[in-house]
Amino acid sequence: MTALKCLIPTMLLFCLLDFLWIGWIGKSIYFNQLGPFLNIEGNQLNANLPAAFVVYILFALMIWWVVLPLADNQVASSFFYGAFLGLIVYGIYDMTNLSVLKNWPVSVSIIDWCWGIILCSITSGFCSWIKGYLA
Repeated sequence: MTALKCLIPTMLLFCLLDFLWIGWIGKSIYFNQLGPFLNIEGNQLNANLPAAFVVYILFALMIWWVVLPLADNQVASSFFYGAFLGLIVYGIYDMTNLSVLKNWPVSVSIIDWCWGIILCSITSGFCSWIKGYLA
């Protein structure tokens, strides 16, 4: 039960921060650089919500079963290991895009990679804090 009480808020925070980033803060970057790749209707990104939901579940599970044990459930260490998770996962995604997609912008990969490090760090620290709070 503790896992669900941690995973649901972690997934929601991850989703909220990512939607703020993609839909507001970094919107112009993605729209300007990745327009042909995006599913845009009007002036809005039309995300595939079921696919996004799976991504957020998988990240929450990675935080719970990989980051928190590595961090020994310490909040400060969870920020570090979460950043490391973001470095690896977003790095794989962004470098794969650079290696196989024609005209994929290097700048988008760098920005997205940095965002992934920040996002995973924040949500990992949050998950660790929630787990400690519930203990």
